[in-house]
Amino acid sequence: MTRILVVDDYPPIAELIRIYIRKTCNADVDVCHSAMEAMDSIRETEYDVIISDYDMREMDGIALLRHLKQSGNQTPFILMTGIEGEEIEAEAGMLGAVYIFKGDHPTRQITEILHMIRRVVSDNRIPGDNTLVT
Repeated sequence: MTRILVVDDYPPIAELIRIYIRKTCNADVDVCHSAMEAMDSIRETEYDVIISDYDMREMDGIALLRHLKQSGNQTPFILMTGIEGEEIEAEAGMLGAVYIFKGDHPTRQITEILHMIRRVVSDNRIPGDNTLVT
């Protein structure tokens, strides 16, 4: 079963994403409300996909992604943000993350997240196998 980590410091959004992913993707979903909490969880659990908000209090999503890459973690990473800016998108792309703009439509955002999860997970599967490449 696919294991997904959602990192967002706004609990209602994190919970909404968790519910939709769990129902739609039949995945195990953990939620962390800070990048620091996420780093602890990532040390203890191997995830197939990490979905993180960009704008968080103590450490933003790019800093979390950079920390993971520097520590050798290659887990596919989806960065969500409501802040428009080519700089964020470019930096996320350079670090190997998929970028999603939140916008004003939560349903559209959830649909985009689900599409990206399926894409990221299928891109990391070995053809003819159900296991993920790490």
